[in-house]
Amino acid sequence: MLSDIDKQILQDIIKNPSTGIANALSTTNLLVEKWFYECCEIFHRVYLQNGQAVVAVVIESQLTSSLKFSSEFVKNMIDNGRETAEIDLHLAVNYVTGLSSADQLIVSNYGEQNKKVILRLDGEILEVWINGLLRHRVNVMHPISRNEKRVSKHARSHKDYKLLVDDHSAMRLINLMDDYWHDRGKRILLKGETEKYFQKSLFDWLDNCLSDARPKIETRTNAGDRTDIDIYAHFEGAHYVIEIKWLGKNESGTEYKQDRIIAGIGQIITYLDRDSTLNEVYLVFYDGRPEEEHIKASDFDITLIPPKGDCKIIFLESETASTKGKKYANRSQLGS
Repeated sequence: MLSDIDKQILQDIIKNPSTGIANALSTTNLLVEKWFYECCEIFHRVYLQNGQAVVAVVIESQLTSSLKFSSEFVKNMIDNGRETAEIDLHLAVNYVTGLSSADQLIVSNYGEQNKKVILRLDGEILEVWINGLLRHRVNVMHPISRNEKRVSKHARSHKDYKLLVDDHSAMRLINLMDDYWHDRGKRILLKGETEKYFQKSLFDWLDNCLSDARPKIETRTNAGDRTDIDIYAHFEGAHYVIEIKWLGKNESGTEYKQDRIIAGIGQIITYLDRDSTLNEVYLVFYDGRPEEEHIKASDFDITLIPPKGDCKIIFLESETASTKGKKYANRSQLGS
């Protein structure tokens, strides 16, 4: 059975998947968190009883079945050669028609075609499929760990977390320009907690792609400083901090220029001075300034960076690939 500390970790880990499920089902997080925790405990018992079982359950809003979801129900499924069932948020359960296999490809196609949320158990790993896409994975035996399966094709080790920051910029942010620009032409970012947008987007990417570590958002160092994103390696005990800032101007008129870079460096120096257990602190700026300013006003004295610190300034694109291509073509014609 799960230890008390594993239960606490599980309650924390299921918050993100529960939010995704609740959004997909248009219901409340509180209801789904309680339900999902019960499902995880049941699947935990399934693994204890059956080992490397593979089953899938489709989530429905409400079923009229008198059957209740339990490890005994799943065992009966397995004994009778069944791999799939349907379940509602009250743990009523029934056999499902239209989905006969728990094979990943079949589960994905069924979820996409029918716009369904599906829980798929593969041994000790519980997968959450939303509308055909694998969105979350929870280890029901050892909640803090992940097995060797990659979460996504972009997965990397915690040792390469900086590459994941680059991947996020090149593969994710580039497709979300309308989500953070108020005026792309004038390069004005949205008002509000501008920094939080980039923090949440990067956290979600890391949560999906770190293969041997777990990110946490807005925790505290041993010295009590609140940090943006922490990365904890499962087996090595390594602890990295990512501090996020933005440059440029937002819709509210707030503006940050080159001097903010120096202030940010001072902040990571303070983190490292106060907590010697940190492996590294990575300062990441998302730069909404005009491209010319980004190029000319991003320099700083590299010797200011502490030995266990690093800094990256990421230019935020505001033009689509087709627009940049046309400008490139026009420059080429003028130069010929």
